[in-house]
Amino acid sequence: MKIYKSTEYIENPKIGDLRLEVNSKWDFGSRSVCFETIKNSFGGGSTIIGFDLEECIDVKDGIIIGGTEKVKNTQWKQAEINKDIIKQLEDDGYSISQNFIK
Repeated sequence: MKIYKSTEYIENPKIGDLRLEVNSKWDFGSRSVCFETIKNSFGGGSTIIGFDLEECIDVKDGIIIGGTEKVKNTQWKQAEINKDIIKQLEDDGYSISQNFIK
């Protein structure tokens, strides 16, 4: 199973692909499945970033850019979280929210 990072480009998305989506620190109602601690580049310390997980549910050919390049038009929804996903996120170095540890 491949879980794409929030900054990773998905060239050929497929239905069922998973991607991490960064939660805004001001969106207090967002679901945080996992967290990553990133060291600050200036002044030391670190920042914790929360992520939700989305699943691709539809892929269509989109617009043509510059006359030759097709861009995929995808639809995403909040993913269901299971043991395999939790294990993969842990293996990738993310801390899992207590809400998803059983």
